[in-house]
Amino acid sequence: MKRLAAFASLLLITGTVMGQVYPIHLMEEGHIMVGVTINDSISGNFILDTGAGIMVVSGKMYQRIQGHVEPAGYHTGFRHDGDKISGEIYTVPSFAIGGVKVENLKAGVYPPLDTFGIDGLMSLKFFEKKPFTIDYANRKLVFEDQESLNVLAEKGESGPLQFHRNLDVSLDMALQVCINNKVYIQAQFDTGSGHDLYVLHPHFMSSLGLDVSKARASTYVTPISGTQLNDLITSNNDMSICSTSASIDADIVFREGLIMEALIGSGIFKEGAITIDIPESRFIFNK
Repeated sequence: MKRLAAFASLLLITGTVMGQVYPIHLMEEGHIMVGVTINDSISGNFILDTGAGIMVVSGKMYQRIQGHVEPAGYHTGFRHDGDKISGEIYTVPSFAIGGVKVENLKAGVYPPLDTFGIDGLMSLKFFEKKPFTIDYANRKLVFEDQESLNVLAEKGESGPLQFHRNLDVSLDMALQVCINNKVYIQAQFDTGSGHDLYVLHPHFMSSLGLDVSKARASTYVTPISGTQLNDLITSNNDMSICSTSASIDADIVFREGLIMEALIGSGIFKEGAITIDIPESRFIFNK
């Protein structure tokens, strides 16, 4: 994550926009940085994080906008590892990527983002009514209309999305993955994890027929509470997105304490593009 800070200033300089196509800076680890405007006048560099749940601003960004936001209560969220994050939330008049603006979104404040030179996290709440494509191959973000969606669906491969909503505050999504042509699992798709994270609940080791004695043991320390969790890592796993040709040969981490069936990063899509169409509860993959 520290490498993100080195690129932060570049985005505001190179963020020229044409139509509904916007540039992104794709970090080596796979994190997506995009230029964002808050309240029509305050610019920042945000990570597009489909696993964030809630919109988030850094401590420094909150100081810049606090005179323009309204208290909206208190929210508790959970990381995939069970760590709890609680705090006040605020209604922000508007967030925008270029000319695409969403008003009155609720956001939390997370000061540790300041350490990495990140001004905030753009969660799925921003995109709830706006289908969008993350084009990894060409490093761009595209907001789609019905005509472009039809073209993408005709050319690409589609599958269903499922969602977890917490009132009007947060939104997460999951898609179905197939492991070793044996087990179908609902996995949270988390662009904030970068390319190479593939984590499953240990429950699935037996159904996959994996030999626990051959797995590599490791320890994972949760970043907030400092809890130590046991990991078992297996190699040469065939992971695919069900109903598509998107696949990857990956190491899989079976993590003690995972609060969902699975969580995957974006590496499985990094040679192509994925369209997230929340209104129609579907994704579209194009190579």
